[in-house]
Amino acid sequence: LRQAITDANDNANAPVVDVIEFNIGAPFIINVPADPELPQITEPLFIDGTSQPGFASGNIVTLIGSLGGNILLSIASSAPNSEIRGLQLQQTNTAIRAQPVSDLTINGNYINECVFGMIISGNNITIKNNKIGTDITGTIDMGNFSDAIAIGSSSTNMVIKDNLISANLGSGISFFLGNNKQITIKNNKIGTDITGVAALGNMRQGIEMGNCDNGDVDSSL
Repeated sequence: LRQAITDANDNANAPVVDVIEFNIGAPFIINVPADPELPQITEPLFIDGTSQPGFASGNIVTLIGSLGGNILLSIASSAPNSEIRGLQLQQTNTAIRAQPVSDLTINGNYINECVFGMIISGNNITIKNNKIGTDITGTIDMGNFSDAIAIGSSSTNMVIKDNLISANLGSGISFFLGNNKQITIKNNKIGTDITGVAALGNMRQGIEMGNCDNGDVDSSL
């Protein structure tokens, strides 16, 4: 994976989006040391965990980091139109960090047992279909140790939808810096299991919107 990200960065062919696909053996784990971290993504890139053979049957590519301080996937502002899909990200300081970037999609990932699930800022960002703080089934507490989704400053046109965000020791979604606008939060399960019935909670607020203008919360538990 390290070499694949390096090769994609070296292509320097933006706005073309390079694609990383997987075909690795059981137990489908990639260990990522704190030093050196994986390269920052500096060119548009689609990392497609769903390409792993047997993904639909539970063969989930899992990146395991170090709680001592690394970021598993870091996305630079020079990498618009990137997407992270279908990975399990575990045991790191921050699973995904993007500050700031445009047209980023984070789709269908499993993020658990990290400090922060993700720290994101930018424009036209979609965060959807993720399980953040639970196991793959969405029923077992595997919470992150701080906020599941932390939104940085000056983010606009962001959609957070159809996620399960539960069992985290911080807030489910927090806006920790100001000047965020046009943020839509809809159809999420926050603080429950995947059924929407059993309580898993989040230690702080489900949604902490103290630094957001024109936010819209629709049908989030």
